Amino acid sequence: MKKIKDERLILRNLMNIRIAWIVQNLAILIFLVYQIIKSQDTSGVFTYGNPLWAVFTIGTYTLIVLSVNVSGPMEDKEKMTHKKIIFISLGVFLITTIFFYFAFLQVHPLLALMSGTVVSMIIYGLLTYANRFRDQ
Repeated sequence: MKKIKDERLILRNLMNIRIAWIVQNLAILIFLVYQIIKSQDTSGVFTYGNPLWAVFTIGTYTLIVLSVNVSGPMEDKEKMTHKKIIFISLGVFLITTIFFYFAFLQVHPLLALMSGTVVSMIIYGLLTYANRFRDQ
């Protein structure tokens, strides 16, 4: 195979990959909705034991992480201070912990704290990574 050198074809190929990803995730979402309607039990659908949910979340997280090095330089924003990144992460921690505690009443408070910690650490890592691509 030859390497594509025409920029129009490169952009078209990237658009095709994006469309394929969207169609794939829409199909997965349709199957997840079907599982919810069929079983009426969301706890069995939204677990990593369900292969469709695992594939959907892994694909979404991968897209988020890979898009940071493209969206970071395009924003033309100044670098955030480390204090601001920590403050945003703490806000995300509080919001997600409260969400997990009240949205799923059967969740133990310790599990809600752990979920909030994981989400806030992911946000902290993404903001720190995106901060590398910003101007001084």
